[in-house]
Amino acid sequence: MLVKTEAFKRIGLLDEGLAPMYGEDVEYSFRVWKNGYKVIYAGHTCVIHHESYTIDKFKETLQKKKLYCSIRNSIIISKTYFGLLRTLLFGLPILLIAALLDKKDKSAGVNLKNLRLKKGPFANILLALKAIRSGIKTG
Repeated sequence: MLVKTEAFKRIGLLDEGLAPMYGEDVEYSFRVWKNGYKVIYAGHTCVIHHESYTIDKFKETLQKKKLYCSIRNSIIISKTYFGLLRTLLFGLPILLIAALLDKKDKSAGVNLKNLRLKKGPFANILLALKAIRSGIKTG
């Protein structure tokens, strides 16, 4: 993410309420746009992120934390910029599906052939509901 110094000075830094992971850049982009700056998304760029590369021994715990944070933060951001009703109507179904399904090949696109049921689907739904509740209560 490239941001002009004047924008940082005017808008501030990333939202620490979204820590430790997921959505800070999206929320910041909304804030930048809302303050009159242009936001450009470069969808053709490719960044390879070696996710969990150094902490594989915490993989299962980390996966649950990632799921919780991504859903919670998505709810917070969506609620902030689109309102609770739109968040529940449009975002909630997508987030629940995301709690159940995963891509087989992380480098490939999203399509039905590349999706699989995540390990522990019932536990994931319960975790997602907990994250949704937290996201709704926050802010």
